[in-house]
Amino acid sequence: MRRRWYWVGGIVLSLGAIVFSLYAVYVGFTRITMLRDDAMLIQSVSVYGPVGSNSVFVETDAGGVLVDSFLPLLAWKLEDALDDTDSRVHTLVNTHWHPDHNGGNGRFRKEADIVVHRNTATRMEGRQKGYGLTAPDSYHELGPWPSERLPTRVIDSDELLKLGDHRVLLRHFPNAHTDGDLVVFFLNLNLICTGDIIWPDAFPSVDVFNGGSVRGIRDAVAALIAQSDEQTIIVPGHGRVLSKNDLEIYLNMLDASLKWKSSTAFPKALERWASRLVPIDSWIATLEGRVPGAQS
Repeated sequence: MRRRWYWVGGIVLSLGAIVFSLYAVYVGFTRITMLRDDAMLIQSVSVYGPVGSNSVFVETDAGGVLVDSFLPLLAWKLEDALDDTDSRVHTLVNTHWHPDHNGGNGRFRKEADIVVHRNTATRMEGRQKGYGLTAPDSYHELGPWPSERLPTRVIDSDELLKLGDHRVLLRHFPNAHTDGDLVVFFLNLNLICTGDIIWPDAFPSVDVFNGGSVRGIRDAVAALIAQSDEQTIIVPGHGRVLSKNDLEIYLNMLDASLKWKSSTAFPKALERWASRLVPIDSWIATLEGRVPGAQS
């Protein structure tokens, strides 16, 4: 009987820890960082640090432009943060199909034009398989997304938006993090939102099951460097704000990774880029053309 109560107590404690963790993530607080006078970075933060994706909001004379919309669970935080601005969301751009970048679309659908690349729309409208999206060995079957989260406008190539005095370039980088990545250039502000093409201080997460590739990420980063200067503000899909110098260091890591041959030891100098989401084994699997987590 005593052993049974030990089991019951252990289960209760475990469930309590899970509930507390979810509560801490859900409540937390919202961190707002002003990037320029009319541009702010919005991050959901818990006791564990930033969670969900980065969102950027830029006010224009024609209304606000929002890049990405958090996880569904956290989207209310984004909406609350925007209540304090003078502009409503006029255009919402999703950088790619993963749910942590479009989970809040439904909260803005009535007033905003939701723009994605066609490959992203295809992913959102169907059922997709994915490996390593939340942990190295994780496997997911996701979608289709509910109708309120689907785009209202789909683009097939690069597009320049003119919103008041602001020019906003949406550029498609094929086969990078996914096959539908859009990078958002706020040309007047020298501000770039990259989505998950770049992961600060870590090997990138490459959705190889849905069109992503290391070579595509490498080429995208090189192109971003060519379009940046020392004053450019670069906002990745997660984590800290970056500079052109950060991109150059990132490109060096990608080039060194691509030059590595599997017949030799993995370079020690690259081990510092390993993270919980993309440890060395997963990065090597990606470089070798295997789907991380799928080989077992």
